[in-house]
Amino acid sequence: MKQRRLGKDGPLTVELTAADLAQLDQAIPPGAAAGMRYPEGSMKAVNQ
Repeated sequence: MKQRRLGKDGPLTVELTAADLAQLDQAIPPGAAAGMRYPEGSMKAVNQ
């Protein structure tokens, strides 16, 4: 599969309006993503 490259000439700039941010807060409330990124057993393999 060929990947398309976004922002080939540098970083991609995205501007979010206050309404965009409100929609994101409603869909994914602050604090909804909490806890470990990986299960404890998998953490032993991170950065090795």
